[in-house]
Amino acid sequence: MPEMHKIFGIPFDDISTNEMEVLFLKWLNGSHGKIIFTPNPEFILKARIDSNFRNVLNQSDLSLADGVGIKFAITALTDKRLIHRQTGVDTLILLAEICAKENKKLVLLGGKNSVAQSAADALKKQFQNLQVDSIDPGFVLGNSEAVSIPDDLISEIIRSSPNVLAVAFSFGKQERFILEISKKITSLNI
Repeated sequence: MPEMHKIFGIPFDDISTNEMEVLFLKWLNGSHGKIIFTPNPEFILKARIDSNFRNVLNQSDLSLADGVGIKFAITALTDKRLIHRQTGVDTLILLAEICAKENKKLVLLGGKNSVAQSAADALKKQFQNLQVDSIDPGFVLGNSEAVSIPDDLISEIIRSSPNVLAVAFSFGKQERFILEISKKITSLNI
């Protein structure tokens, strides 16, 4: 298990790319959904004043430092160092690569102006065997305290049958959404 650092009550897993690959393979072939968050320095600032958001962040199965500022903060505020920093983009690309190799499906949800579809197209070009779809969720009302997930969006996600669901909303809302959708759609691996 990777070393875990904590600053201002927010956990950060210190995990190498190789260790992540092994973990993701295990999760993709497991029976229980897992949650990955990628907090950056702005998350920390919000979590310091928003206990709901801090509680949400503490519910992930893997918390990856997305921002060099986190690396600096861990060094400055603790007696330890963060060796491995894994960005959200790098993590998504690793998940896409693994999904392509393992015949698993990735669904991208969110983003403005068809960003999810553009990302799905780019990933298909990079990984020829990748099963990837995008979903435009429309307007999802929510924040770190609560999120309202329309039934038709839940149905659309279920119809797309993802093994991995990657969510791109504003921070706070996306993490709350991930927690809520994982309760409603238990067939997700990650």
